[in-house]
Amino acid sequence: MLRRLELDRFLEQTLANGREEIPWSAMAMILILGRLCEPSSELHLAERLYEASAMSDLLGVPEEKVNQDRLYRALDTLLPHEPSRQQGGVGVTTEPNPSRSLIERSFTLFAMWNTW
Repeated sequence: MLRRLELDRFLEQTLANGREEIPWSAMAMILILGRLCEPSSELHLAERLYEASAMSDLLGVPEEKVNQDRLYRALDTLLPHEPSRQQGGVGVTTEPNPSRSLIERSFTLFAMWNTW
């Protein structure tokens, strides 16, 4: 579903790669898939959900490379790209806005879920 929405491509283009071993776009996909599969903490995702799911096979990120610190750093990397921040708003809006792209609406939904 996320690939059909081209969210993987959007994240690859939006999140700059540095010297990190695992691209931020892959870590963002792990966060998003984790929220869709079983909304819980980053700690639960890193210690239980990721290894119990097929995410490692789907995304190509080995289980030992997914940890709580890396997930929190991925959230820090995503934060500046939150649509409501780019538009000068404060926080995340829950009102539907049909003028936003599907990617922006999906990202807003992820940001709302991330307050878990």
